Amino acid sequence: MLRDMRPSHGTAREEQALLIGASRGLGYAIAEKYLELGWRVVATARRDATRLRTLAESSHGRLEVETVDINEAAQVNTLRERLAPRTFDSLFVNAGVKNDDRETSADVSTDEFVRVMVTNALSPLRVVEALKALVPASGTIAVMSSGQGSVANNITGGYEVCCNTSTISAESSPGEACCLRHNRMSATEVYETIGPGRRRRC
Repeated sequence: MLRDMRPSHGTAREEQALLIGASRGLGYAIAEKYLELGWRVVATARRDATRLRTLAESSHGRLEVETVDINEAAQVNTLRERLAPRTFDSLFVNAGVKNDDRETSADVSTDEFVRVMVTNALSPLRVVEALKALVPASGTIAVMSSGQGSVANNITGGYEVCCNTSTISAESSPGEACCLRHNRMSATEVYETIGPGRRRRC
């Protein structure tokens, strides 16, 4: 059974989340989870935001949908400018891509390798750097990882890349929580790790 894990703050203020990459899959499920637990959410999609907009229609104004490609610095900066007057209790960067499962390092093209590296390793750090000022010291900054990026678990010979904990931690400022989560977790498990009252560096 899902539990409402929001702490009592003695205030009517709603928790607010900025979720980067929520058009489908786990990102979409996390957006649903935040809404279920009473958060206000700004969620982004790279292109097709149809499902998010449908969800927004039933959210009673608690879900806002933005469009941003994390590989486009100008779009990220524009998003930051639009959101600048606001603060968020949680910034969660979930956007990412993967290559063809059948490709090995011998098969993959240079362009495809660069695409995956930039999207999964460089761009999330740039997004955190660009948007972290929107999160107070008491808030949470989280980046989604993937088992496909594991060196120890790579038994297929693939080259998949994901951000690593040491890199993310090096980018965070003192007082900021920075979590790296595995994408096989459920939306409930993710929330239980990064939700209010459960902020930690991991």
